[in-house]
Amino acid sequence: MVPMTKKTLVTHNGTFHADDIFAVATLMLLHDDQISIVRTRDESVVDKADMVVDVGMEYDPSRQRFDHHQEGGAGARVNGIPYSSFGLVWKEYGEEICGDRAVAADIEERLVASIDALDNGVDTTSRVKDGYPFRYSISDVMWLYRPTWEEASEETLYAGFLKAVSLAKFIISREIDKLKSDFKAQEYIRSVYEMSQDKRILILDSCAPWEKVVSAFPETLFVVHPSLASDVNWSAEVVRDDSTTFSSNRISFPESWAGKREDELRAITGIDGAIFAHRARFKVVADSKQAVLALVNIALKEAGR
Repeated sequence: MVPMTKKTLVTHNGTFHADDIFAVATLMLLHDDQISIVRTRDESVVDKADMVVDVGMEYDPSRQRFDHHQEGGAGARVNGIPYSSFGLVWKEYGEEICGDRAVAADIEERLVASIDALDNGVDTTSRVKDGYPFRYSISDVMWLYRPTWEEASEETLYAGFLKAVSLAKFIISREIDKLKSDFKAQEYIRSVYEMSQDKRILILDSCAPWEKVVSAFPETLFVVHPSLASDVNWSAEVVRDDSTTFSSNRISFPESWAGKREDELRAITGIDGAIFAHRARFKVVADSKQAVLALVNIALKEAGR
């Protein structure tokens, strides 16, 4: 067999950011790692490269050029977030890598656009009291791979870049796998909902991710499922209109249960299999399906539902 010739991918040298890291990682996945990475700003090297990312002052996907630093940039999304190198590469190859348009679109919305926004100076992070950022971003994680000023050299920068690309490849690959699994779960959950006689309580046989899809079912108040970390315990969780915030809970477990465990919870509820009630009143755990359903029915009765 004739060895496959590696293609040359050029990106800029010096410090690196999440956009060039993830752009390179995407192309590495696309080409099964059959790529030789060169970090330089030397125009003669850039001109001869098979692929160029985040350098070169040119955006032309037909020539594998993915830069956004040229005058006028490289376009923007409908929501106004400009494209950076990651977004340009993902726009061209995201669906091919994922093998699924919906998966590629989800990753674009949650991961790609956020990285592009930060690289282009668009602040999408909510602020809270005293100016602390709402969340620690993926860009902060990538920053950890940069050498400190005391460690910095071309060698340490290149080594850190390769380590960051390796992590980015894992993140992209894992996102694809998990999203494909999540979409299968949504089909399963919809089928359970359609077959449920009492649509206030959705009973799943597996701990499939349910939050996003169930919020679209207006009658459903609780989801019951076996615990992910145990094949014995069962959980019941309340449904939210907005899966990202507890303030939209459609119902809560009784206040007297909050934070109670085992004997104390069993004494309050009269259910021998009761194990735990979360202090925020959105989840209970029991040692069987029957026991957790008994807890749910008590909660429904006390709430007059």
